[in-house]
Amino acid sequence: QDAAAAQLASLEMQRIRQKIDLLEDRVDHLDIRSPIDGLVIAGDLKKTEGAPVPTGQPLFEIAPLGHMRAELYIPDDEISHVAEGQHAAFRLDAHPKLLVEGALARIHPRAEIRDGKNVFVGEVLLDNRSDTLRPGMNGKARIVTDRHALVWNLFHKAYDRVLGGLGW
Repeated sequence: QDAAAAQLASLEMQRIRQKIDLLEDRVDHLDIRSPIDGLVIAGDLKKTEGAPVPTGQPLFEIAPLGHMRAELYIPDDEISHVAEGQHAAFRLDAHPKLLVEGALARIHPRAEIRDGKNVFVGEVLLDNRSDTLRPGMNGKARIVTDRHALVWNLFHKAYDRVLGGLGW
């Protein structure tokens, strides 16, 4: 009878060890790992916790932060003065003392309505190894264009409006 009880206890220990191994394996698979380094910019684990997730459904959006892309909104009345490759410098609202610089890598070919204005979207690729920039930051930009006489700088917009009013 002692031998039978010992064997039952041994089998019970073995069953419990297997259950522990299974639970540890499940815990190991609870970690969500991204194939890229970055920052979680979208997704909320609390909303999906405890619910089954269909295969292929994204849980989070990860942004790699080492290199970023800034969008510059170029007013349509200024687009004729801007070209890809021109130097752009801007200051962010979150870091007003920091000057961020880069070259205009791309200008979208079609105008868009952004913030109620007709603009062309320009893209500047930025090095962010300092980890200062974050997705969604706003600021003011200046694009270095061809040099013009002071008179042109002061009056070209008014001149263009007059010509537009005359039908030119």
